[in-house]
Amino acid sequence: MKKTRRKFIAGGAAAGAGALAGCTQLEEWLGLELTRADDEGYAAFFSLWDWAEEISGDHFSFENPVETGEMGHGWSPGGDLPANIARTAMFIYLDTPEFRWAQDLVEDLEADYPEVNVVNAMRTLGPHLIYLDDDTEFPEPDTDVDFHPDDIQTTGEIDVFDLRGEPSSDGMYWHNDHWHGDLQILKGEEVPITMVFENQDGDVLPLGLDEQGFELRGRLGDGEDENVIDIESDGDQIIITAKETGRTGLIFELHHEDQEEPVFVTTDTADAAGEDEPFTIDVSEDPEEIDNENHDPHVWVDPIHAKRMVDVIKQELQETDPDNADAYEENAEEYKKELDDIHEEFEEMVESANKDTAIFVGHDSYQYVEQRYEFDLETLTGISPDEEQSVPDEIMKVAEEHDIETVLYDPFEAGNPADGIPQEAELVMDEVDSVTNAEPLTPLEGTTREWEENGWGWVEQMRNINLESLRKALDAE
Repeated sequence: MKKTRRKFIAGGAAAGAGALAGCTQLEEWLGLELTRADDEGYAAFFSLWDWAEEISGDHFSFENPVETGEMGHGWSPGGDLPANIARTAMFIYLDTPEFRWAQDLVEDLEADYPEVNVVNAMRTLGPHLIYLDDDTEFPEPDTDVDFHPDDIQTTGEIDVFDLRGEPSSDGMYWHNDHWHGDLQILKGEEVPITMVFENQDGDVLPLGLDEQGFELRGRLGDGEDENVIDIESDGDQIIITAKETGRTGLIFELHHEDQEEPVFVTTDTADAAGEDEPFTIDVSEDPEEIDNENHDPHVWVDPIHAKRMVDVIKQELQETDPDNADAYEENAEEYKKELDDIHEEFEEMVESANKDTAIFVGHDSYQYVEQRYEFDLETLTGISPDEEQSVPDEIMKVAEEHDIETVLYDPFEAGNPADGIPQEAELVMDEVDSVTNAEPLTPLEGTTREWEENGWGWVEQMRNINLESLRKALDAE
């Protein structure tokens, strides 16, 4: 990883990309011309930043706005970030709803600052994306169970269903503090949607005030476009009416008739300010623009896809700074050799492995790697950190069938990755006799202070952390 100075942007996320509008108006009023750094840029999170730094060498400098110890997935920007990016020559991001803040910012940059080269690093990956199978069944509520607000599970995955025709989830769900998937609808459509809540025993909550007093409500997030949709809360569902084309964000709330405060709100609990985290709704007039086949966004974990994205970044650097095109070409080719080495190490690891299945305490961020190298990671999404909870039966069965000794965990999902093994991993070790060890498996979305001091980039994290942990989990030689 190339060593570089890094600035981290702090501030309220509520300002968001809208700060660009105020910046533009102030410049026009004062008659000022924006001072732009032609050899500087931003990348939306760690992996993109690391690749950009490797390719650019000494000719271009990139900043990563995501603070050390945090991951880019589900992150929200500080108020100064949009204006800072507008003063540079390039912004590298992934055009996927999981990085909605970047999508919104790009819309404003393209409208107000066309001089900034916005680069969708995954633009060539369309044929290679893993689309999420809609195999989530819409469950019947357990009306014979008494529910109390304190019983409702608000961690793990909470599915959203589109109720038009046969209920469909299509990869839309809330996961701890951020969203997966989005909803794309046509102008003029009326779309009922709902969320499925469970108690700690897995019983499904009946929604509607005439049931047990629980009501699902929706509202626009702070600063969201008010002209795109109308929202009607109907107790057991939220009805969305698409008025105008555009993008906006919906906040879900679960209420109970006996208490004033909501039982649940889609809020970024990792953010000290507790900012609302909106669910993206895109409204279009063109049916061909509607694509509700949500894909897995974790393309950056796969070394082969990483090579494809490195090529995109290289090409855009060459276009932005043609004087150094040869250097960017040379740096990219050298770096892709390192990615090829990682690819070969994966192949060798799997070939020597005595197991083809492991348990991963974290969200399903390794599907591309699993598919390419033909091994399985069974995830524990939905498990509660409550020590009184038990490991799901299917995980117990997997552990017994495969004699699992080492469980993997995401060091970023337990808050501060420096805090050690998360409670979920300890729970697996407590309840599964064969599991005696836990090792980190990072999704390469962020870095820690220790890794940063070691100079570890994408390649070093993958080699020194992930491959080592996978060797133990898969019992590879």
